[in-house]
Amino acid sequence: MEILPLINLIVFFAVVGYAVYLFAHLVYSRVTYIKLGRAADLKEDATRTLNAFWVNVFGQKKLMKDSKSGVMHIVLFYGFLLVQFGAIDLIWKGLKPGSHLPFGAAYPYFLLFQEVVVVAILLAIFYAWYRRNVEKLKRLKRGWKANLVVWLISILMISTLLSEGLEIIWLHADAISFRST
Repeated sequence: MEILPLINLIVFFAVVGYAVYLFAHLVYSRVTYIKLGRAADLKEDATRTLNAFWVNVFGQKKLMKDSKSGVMHIVLFYGFLLVQFGAIDLIWKGLKPGSHLPFGAAYPYFLLFQEVVVVAILLAIFYAWYRRNVEKLKRLKRGWKANLVVWLISILMISTLLSEGLEIIWLHADAISFRST
């Protein structure tokens, strides 16, 4: 085994191990804070709480009061959930080069779907920037911190598109039609 892939694997597991440690520490601290509170009657409130959860989290009820920003937030929320499948695929490719998730003939459709979702997120981010900086809505904060989030999300989405495109160029250069001979 070559030394560089071994170092890559060791660093990967070190970073993943540290991330798991941070997550466990965060969960532990949240559980200890919750234990400080008084007990609730969960059986009585369970149905009402679950319904409110589904409506507010997955239905984005509060955000849909303003339909323009509501649709934008829905695209961002569900778009990020879908882009995470691409992140899992990217991690898989790093662990096992030459393979991909999902297996089989569905992969080109998965890539196309992911690219469409990323473009939709980029359009939603552009619209968020427009509402914040051009329409200048009073309820939205302006400044470098608010715009930094917009720029970082844009960079993340562009890097997703670039990683897919550059991988295609790298692995399938002979199949690219505009390549000079």
